[in-house]
Amino acid sequence: MSKKPDKYRGWRDPVGQLVRIRTALDIMLSFRDNYRKRMEDVTSVLATVRRETVPERIRPLINRIMDVRVSVRKDHGHGNTLWHFENLTPRQRKQLRADIRNLYEACAFDLGAMGDHEFVYPKAEPIEPLKRVRKKKAADR
Repeated sequence: MSKKPDKYRGWRDPVGQLVRIRTALDIMLSFRDNYRKRMEDVTSVLATVRRETVPERIRPLINRIMDVRVSVRKDHGHGNTLWHFENLTPRQRKQLRADIRNLYEACAFDLGAMGDHEFVYPKAEPIEPLKRVRKKKAADR
């Protein structure tokens, strides 16, 4: 008997995983906060992606991302922990960004190969432009 192909290509809850990974990617690409805080937030979201819920071929990406998180962790007593991502070298930062992007792409490609998932298909909705605030001149005051 031949083994039945895995409909979910090794993922458990692929849509939930995609949402988590996309959230991490959005945080990484934002320019809010400094690099240390931003990457702390990114890896915190990715820490909820359990290794056993992704295909074996994807686990090295998760492992590398989490290994970096552990390597920059500093405990400061009584539950005070900081992740010093600012201490990463430029090469390490580039690898971390690439691993996060590759994780997102792998999940998105696999989800696409699973079949009809129109409910998660990205919509081309325009982002609302920021309203310009007119600065008052000294004479206007």
